[in-house]
Amino acid sequence: MWVNEDDFPAPKNKTTAEFLKELRDKLEVARSYANSHAESAQQRYVVHYNRRSCKKSFTVGEPVVVLQKDSTASKVFSHSIGSAVIYEVQSPYSYVVEFADGSRRILHANHLQKFHTRAQSSTYNVSLLSGTNSCANINDSDEDFGEFVCLI
Repeated sequence: MWVNEDDFPAPKNKTTAEFLKELRDKLEVARSYANSHAESAQQRYVVHYNRRSCKKSFTVGEPVVVLQKDSTASKVFSHSIGSAVIYEVQSPYSYVVEFADGSRRILHANHLQKFHTRAQSSTYNVSLLSGTNSCANINDSDEDFGEFVCLI
């Protein structure tokens, strides 16, 4: 059945018990080598993974972007679901998210990203700003900028 089946000599100087004991010892050495290699490889994988990973945490009421695909049939034309608000924290990495239409879903932190709003820029007519030499944009989160006077 096998090609050159008779080329493998049977061990004539060992008993079956001795052969099995030697085989068990060799397998034990191979197992210990495999375990030590697996531990060192696992440490390399952990270090490589943790290089770019970061912990994500969100608070209730915080705006987030949902990073899952929408329900379109095509992978080419699908987009992320969009923005939402954290409604409830279920566990350190599991959140109930409320969308603009009022629906709620439980999502893992890996599918969420903080939503940062940009400061809105405004253009002013310089003739309306008589008596001032400069103009600045004021954001809602600014607190210590002094008294604000609107000339419009």
